[in-house]
Amino acid sequence: MSARNDRRQLKKRVEAAFAAHPCGACTACCTVKEVSSIHKPEHTPCKHLGVSRTSLTAPPRERCTIYAKRPTQCRDYFCAYRYGLVFDNERFRPDQLGIVFDVGERPPPGVNMMLVAREVTPGAIEERMQELHEITSQGCVIYLVQGDRRRFLGPEEQVKICIDFARRSLPLAVPRD
Repeated sequence: MSARNDRRQLKKRVEAAFAAHPCGACTACCTVKEVSSIHKPEHTPCKHLGVSRTSLTAPPRERCTIYAKRPTQCRDYFCAYRYGLVFDNERFRPDQLGIVFDVGERPPPGVNMMLVAREVTPGAIEERMQELHEITSQGCVIYLVQGDRRRFLGPEEQVKICIDFARRSLPLAVPRD
């Protein structure tokens, strides 16, 4: 009975986070993320983005034209902003910040939480370093992805753990400082 109640409580928290952090006009994930099932490369706007209206009075905006039948990779995407993991402030919405955050693989032992940050707007990581430091001040490590450049940002001890883990586990993808 407790497991079912836990699932219900989690579902309520996720629904509340989604209601508090709507995508709005943001389609950052539709550009930044790679979706292999529809042959969409990283950092390329999806061919299924199209202009539409939610109502006759709403302004037109870019939306997914196949949303109801979107690929599993899109359906399962975990936007850290939508889930409420990146501050309760609209300035952290990916299209506003110029950076989209998602949850990386399971962090190495000794690291509380790791987010992956991908630039939506070229240069956004450098321009938004103050906001990134706000996020890492909460004890989170951010894996910064800027084109082919990769690096960690966060509490020094946790960054060391991540770098050591990457060197041991991913010898061909060692982050560069």
